[in-house]
Amino acid sequence: MSQTTLRNLASLAGVLVLAMGAWAQETTPAEEPEEQEEVEIPVRYNSLTFGYSTWKASGNRFRMGQFARVPEGLTLAELKYMSPGGEGHPYYSLVWRGTPGQDSYGSGLVYLNSGLTAIRGSVQERQYYAEPSWVPTARSRDKVGTISVEHAIAPNIGAFVSYRSDDRSQSYVPPKATGRVRSRTVAGGLEGRFGPIQAGVNITDRRTFDDTGRQPATLQRRIEAHIAGTLGDRLSLQGAAGYTRIEQAGRPSGNVRTLAMAGYVDLGPATSLQFNAGRDEFDIRNMVQNAYTRKRFNSGLKLNHQLGSWNLQLGFRHREAERVRTDRTFVDVPKWNTYDARLSGRLNNGIRVTLRGNWEDMTASARIAGPDPRQMLWDDKAMGQIKLDGGNELFTGYASYTYRFRQNKQRGVDVGWQNIALGGSYQFAPSLLGYAEWSYDAIRAKGASEGTSDTLDTFFPNSTAFSMGLDWVRNERETLSASLNTFGTNNWSGTQLTLQYRRQISADHSLDLVVAPWRFSDRLYGLTGYETTFLGVRYTVKF
Repeated sequence: MSQTTLRNLASLAGVLVLAMGAWAQETTPAEEPEEQEEVEIPVRYNSLTFGYSTWKASGNRFRMGQFARVPEGLTLAELKYMSPGGEGHPYYSLVWRGTPGQDSYGSGLVYLNSGLTAIRGSVQERQYYAEPSWVPTARSRDKVGTISVEHAIAPNIGAFVSYRSDDRSQSYVPPKATGRVRSRTVAGGLEGRFGPIQAGVNITDRRTFDDTGRQPATLQRRIEAHIAGTLGDRLSLQGAAGYTRIEQAGRPSGNVRTLAMAGYVDLGPATSLQFNAGRDEFDIRNMVQNAYTRKRFNSGLKLNHQLGSWNLQLGFRHREAERVRTDRTFVDVPKWNTYDARLSGRLNNGIRVTLRGNWEDMTASARIAGPDPRQMLWDDKAMGQIKLDGGNELFTGYASYTYRFRQNKQRGVDVGWQNIALGGSYQFAPSLLGYAEWSYDAIRAKGASEGTSDTLDTFFPNSTAFSMGLDWVRNERETLSASLNTFGTNNWSGTQLTLQYRRQISADHSLDLVVAPWRFSDRLYGLTGYETTFLGVRYTVKF
């Protein structure tokens, strides 16, 4: 008997078995299904991601490392470890990124005493070039560490203590000297609710040290108290008071006193009013050798009204300062009024429209001591914006136009800044999403640069930025993405292309590949540009 005949007989037998099974289901009562034991799927709270990256570059490497150190070689991309806790066991979590010699970040959290006590901590270190130039400099370094303990003393009363350290070492191109500044901050506080009243008090001790000796060691001790509550159903109030003592090694001391209050009034179903006022007093006359601000006042109102599907906000703010002149013989009182407005709502086609603007008007100025008595403050600062956004199931987009204006009448300086931005996303298919954004900034500056024949326009170049990308879910295990960013001014331009592939090998294993060719061109001097191609691989295991 041939193999073809055997396959045909097997197929026929299969069809008969299926048919008999269907007939049996229709003619005989269904049997009760056997209870199956539930299989518990383990939850993987923890993950470990290793990475390997390499890059090839030409040009100015200082510009490449302007904000952070580019990772290279084998690295611990991320470690997440968490214990969900339970009866008799605390909850804790840990996150760590980076290896020695690279930028790193770590944070941790522990809950004790059935959640009544929380201990948090974090450390972060990054290296960068503070002054990217063609002249070789050492890397600058920032290190930040924090730890805090929070405890619920009673159901409505809690306390905390915290410690923070900041170390900043910055290297510059000579003759500018390298600087290192360290600060240590200890704080503690008590917060509680007593019926409708919320109140608290905080104490802070901050010490700053300049290892170069250019600035004296400084100690700031501050105590602040605040209280908030409601009066009836329509009025809520809050107030705060603070006192800061400033001490410097080998120099006179000073202090700062602050008072502030704010409130909210419900004027009706569609209208509300917010208000605030405050003052600061600076007793630092023995700490400075030139002009200083002795007092500062501020107040404001904001009206919010709902007009059907439209919302209207109107605001007014007033600021003034008592400024003591350098010779201590007279006090100037510069004053500013700021007007705000915002209107937003939807049109019949579903597009949301937002109109907003503000204008800051200096109504009184301060005299500048020196050979040039013209003021150094803006007479007027204004901003206006219109924004449209909307979309449907496949497309979402927005368009905005913003205008900003600055004016100093005594110095004959006007600066106008226009910004246009367009952006959106489109769902080409259930597995394919695309997006794009374009923006253009045009700045017009009127006036001359002091001491030169150059106009201010020389220092305010126009700029353009464009970005686009695609996200493709190829199947349940594979995703791909591509993004392109271009940006530039009259002085420089850049292009950044990033390609990424992700493969879900199994429920607990995944692989990521990244290729990123970037380019930066220095059109002004031709000395700070670079070209680089970055290649990175990451492997993640959940456990």
